[in-house]
Amino acid sequence: AMMESLLLTVGQSAGGGGGASMEETIGHVAEDIIKRTPACWDLVWVQSKYPTKYEESMNTVLIQELTRFNNLNGVITSSLKDILK
Repeated sequence: AMMESLLLTVGQSAGGGGGASMEETIGHVAEDIIKRTPACWDLVWVQSKYPTKYEESMNTVLIQELTRFNNLNGVITSSLKDILK
């Protein structure tokens, strides 16, 4: 889906005139997204700051959601780096 969006963006902006090629434009967009992608959370630090206790069940949810975020962030970054190859 991300690649389709990039191609649609390139398709709308590509109109001849000697501009950047489709590959260059996709590369620039991918590099920009990589630069703006936030770093992964340090789960060890978060768990030390917000330990999982019975009384604080939201801390468990926090760790679960940050783990999901880190996984998604890794997939996005990996996919963008593959696009740049």
